[in-house]
Amino acid sequence: SSSSVLSRSVTEQFRQFSRNNPPSDFDLCVGVVNFITKTNRTCAGLCSNFLKEAHIGQRISCGLEAGSLKLPALHVPMILVCPGTGLSPCRSLLQQRHLQLLSSAASVKSRFGTGLKDLLFLGFRHQDGDFLYGDEWGAFSEWLAVHVAFSRDHEDKKVYVQDLIEEQGAHVCRLLKAGAVIFVCGRSHPMPSQVFDSFCEVLQMHEGMTAEEASAQLRTMQRTQKYICDTWG
Repeated sequence: SSSSVLSRSVTEQFRQFSRNNPPSDFDLCVGVVNFITKTNRTCAGLCSNFLKEAHIGQRISCGLEAGSLKLPALHVPMILVCPGTGLSPCRSLLQQRHLQLLSSAASVKSRFGTGLKDLLFLGFRHQDGDFLYGDEWGAFSEWLAVHVAFSRDHEDKKVYVQDLIEEQGAHVCRLLKAGAVIFVCGRSHPMPSQVFDSFCEVLQMHEGMTAEEASAQLRTMQRTQKYICDTWG
């Protein structure tokens, strides 16, 4: 009935997505939500399934808001941690940084040849079928080191982005000493806290800090907007 439609439209809240591209384009990377609860109830994500079922050419009402992620200055290294669709906002940052570097002087790029390439940590379940934008990352290889965790492609264990952070601990610490900004994007639980713990572990192992000192350094980075989380869910 018309009354039920009106009621539904009033009570359902809008859904925010991070854009995938610079201002000239509009691109979304959406994970379709469908799952069964422990009580055997089927649940479907409202907006993700709406977008999935929309036909080509269909008009959808939407609005744009300023994002919270800002690209740091060219000389500032970046460490980006973005499992799953968390890569969406980070992909935009990387595209913008690449365009900046294409028109920059050679002196600006000199740090990339001294072990100070920016770092990108991606995480998916499987390489086949889940590796989002996998053919793009090689275009940034001159200045970006990409490490990918495929959590379900190992028979003996599961591998996550936090494992790769610890594996690349020496590189992580070099960038942090150079003033790097950390971006963590993706699901809000439990990934961000696990990633934080991995950075703490890296600082303890490679910089000889205590757990308290490592945590304090990262908390200071959070307060000064040098450790930025864009999470949802």
